[in-house]
Amino acid sequence: MMLRVTLGIHLHRVNRIALLTALGLVTVIILISSALLGLLALVDSSHLKAQVLAENAGALLLIHDVQAAENLLAQLQISPTVLGASLYTSDSALFASYLNAGQPAMRSLNAPTEGWTLRADQIVLTQWVPTPGDKSGWLVLRVGLGNLYQQIAWQLLATLLGAALALRASVLLLRRLNRSMLVPLHQLNVMMEHVASGHYHDVSAKRSEIVELD
Repeated sequence: MMLRVTLGIHLHRVNRIALLTALGLVTVIILISSALLGLLALVDSSHLKAQVLAENAGALLLIHDVQAAENLLAQLQISPTVLGASLYTSDSALFASYLNAGQPAMRSLNAPTEGWTLRADQIVLTQWVPTPGDKSGWLVLRVGLGNLYQQIAWQLLATLLGAALALRASVLLLRRLNRSMLVPLHQLNVMMEHVASGHYHDVSAKRSEIVELD
């Protein structure tokens, strides 16, 4: 048996599906673009930080001052997003390191190359440290993604709140639209019943703003 519904309910359903689809697409686009832009901005700032550290660490590698290198890396504690940093010699031997509280030890350096890699909870940047002669080395910087995830979560919450408000506003507007459409249809239906019953001599329809009903 066919389930019959009123035109108002059908219009409300169509509007809700269209609105939720549009809001869903906008939300996905906003979150993806925000995540990518935030990630790229974090990589750029971290890469600049790694370059500055590498320039200062080059002289320490040259004179083999381990304590000064430790102190240099310890300055990263003022950056809450930095999880750890390690300075290696040219033969990948650990020279100095810094670890944020609760972070695991840095991994050994195998076949290093300049660049960055993305992990679930952090990005890892590898920066070449140039010095005269064979005293060059590598700097590895680990930067957490916690702040980025928090930013995305807040944006998602704000987007969902905006979607809820937009859905509520659409319901109110649709009710007004339904009245403007359904009242003329109801009047037309009443007149058609009069015509069907033979009482059509005194039946006249008012002009309507809706072209199909005029």
